[in-house]
Amino acid sequence: GVVRQREITIGATLENLFEVKKGLNVNDHILLDGLRLVKNNEKVKFNVENPKKVFSTLDVYAE
Repeated sequence: GVVRQREITIGATLENLFEVKKGLNVNDHILLDGLRLVKNNEKVKFNVENPKKVFSTLDVYAE
């Protein structure tokens, strides 16, 4: 894959959770770790995490 920086529009937010309203395509992936280690248009190897696993590690508190 290739890392590409792009502008997105954020909707609702919680402490560690952001709704992306605009700017991503259905087949895009989001880099969660190592943002400072890559440059725009750099080729990278990546692992796709199971969304349920990622969500289960977030600190989201119910009110």
